[in-house]
Amino acid sequence: MRKVLVFPATLIPIGASLPAIRTGLIALAAATAWGQEALALRDAVGLALRGNRSTTAVSEGVRAAEARVEQARAGHLPKLNYSESLTRGDNPVYVFSSLLTQHQFGAPNFAFGSLNRPDALNNFQSLVTADQTLYDGGLTRNATRAANLGRELAEEDTRRVRMETIVAAARAYYDAVLAGESLKTADQAVRSAEADLRRAETVRAAGMSTDVDVLSIRVHLAGVTEQRIRRAADLDVARAALNDALGQPLDARQTLTTALTPADLPETALESLEHDAVQRRPEARQTHLATSLAKTQADAARVSLGP
Repeated sequence: MRKVLVFPATLIPIGASLPAIRTGLIALAAATAWGQEALALRDAVGLALRGNRSTTAVSEGVRAAEARVEQARAGHLPKLNYSESLTRGDNPVYVFSSLLTQHQFGAPNFAFGSLNRPDALNNFQSLVTADQTLYDGGLTRNATRAANLGRELAEEDTRRVRMETIVAAARAYYDAVLAGESLKTADQAVRSAEADLRRAETVRAAGMSTDVDVLSIRVHLAGVTEQRIRRAADLDVARAALNDALGQPLDARQTLTTALTPADLPETALESLEHDAVQRRPEARQTHLATSLAKTQADAARVSLGP
């Protein structure tokens, strides 16, 4: 009975010739590559921004801050209240005043018996009132300003998370690219060592070298093979870290198409870069906004102590 090894899109019999095995491996590699998706750096960043839970959470935080702004502004608007009440009693004073309030007091109610011992009366009232704040010492103004500062803080937090997500995605992407290039270098080193071993064995067979020369090359081949195994493991870890940064399954496979190239940065003084960082970084802006928010809350607290 003839045994075979089954691979996707190809069959390689055990004991097959070298050309047949090579053809089968090429077909297997082509089938594996066909199942992968091409992924450029820009697309990877887009996936990270859409799939990262942190960006979704901070976006919801901005919407919540906007709702708090609307809530604070509502302090300037009039308020319409509606209430209902129901009371029942036979107290003479209660019955007398309730009948007057309901505009139902008549001549029969002047009888001494009705005045002294009235029957129990139900008094149902519906009340609609409107309230308009004319002056609150700036309490509503401070509350609105604090809510606006809270919204700006949430927006800066969103910008910070997006920046961190972009940086993490780009770093993971290029880490995977570098790991792939390192694996290619290790593969070339293994092929070179295998060629050296074959040449050394041929020279030894011709009686022009010793077993020591062949053994030293075998040791070198074992070393570069170990390095290739390590580089393959590093590539798997880098791809898993990239998928985690993109919010994809850890075993997802992509073909990375954006090569790592040197960045052409303009010549800029360090002081200018530091100034831009202090002015534009979301962490610095959040610090200034938090200081303004604390002052506004202190003003609101002082207002609450006044009449």
